[in-house]
Amino acid sequence: DYDVTIMHLRLLISGLELATNSLDTMISCMLSMMKSNAIESMREMGLGDNPVELEKILGFIASLENDGDEDSR
Repeated sequence: DYDVTIMHLRLLISGLELATNSLDTMISCMLSMMKSNAIESMREMGLGDNPVELEKILGFIASLENDGDEDSR
């Protein structure tokens, strides 16, 4: 027997929702930093003006973001 009330369960669910939202935010920030770092690195290598390479990197990062959106559905 466990002494658990509805309030305890609601608090647990709220905590889990906060953790999930925090994790989503952390992943979004990491992807944004990856994008910024990739663009900066390409500029440092002199490839920043090459739209094909930049599009490949941005497309890859966008696919990572989209994969995360599909998992959350």
